[in-house]
Amino acid sequence: MAAADFAAGFLAMKQYTFMRGKMRFLVPLYEIAQCDLVAMIEADYMGQLRTGAASGVATKYLARRDASVAAIIGTGGQARTQLEAIAAVRKLSSARVYGRNPDRRKRFAEECASELAFRWNPPVDMRQARARS
Repeated sequence: MAAADFAAGFLAMKQYTFMRGKMRFLVPLYEIAQCDLVAMIEADYMGQLRTGAASGVATKYLARRDASVAAIIGTGGQARTQLEAIAAVRKLSSARVYGRNPDRRKRFAEECASELAFRWNPPVDMRQARARS
């Protein structure tokens, strides 16, 4: 992914690199006039924020104004920033968390409920949910 701000004079691109079992996300930032590399930005967290922000914008414009319950699939960094962004545009009373690992699911739900000041509905075990349907 590449982008340029010609008025400000900068060019950047997001690079996805996979080496020795590890994924890395980097953004080199270049100053256009001199073609100088001015920054190398670690972009994993930046990508999580961008994804979360998209959920916040979508919620702001597409969800009912009185919506107060969020449902999140996953317990990783993007799930956290998505829930934070949703909570920034809607007053949440509770959230539902879906994830495969019961311990991570419970920890994620408890941390988010504490940080964002809402209650969490008991995490759902997807295997049990499928067995009931």
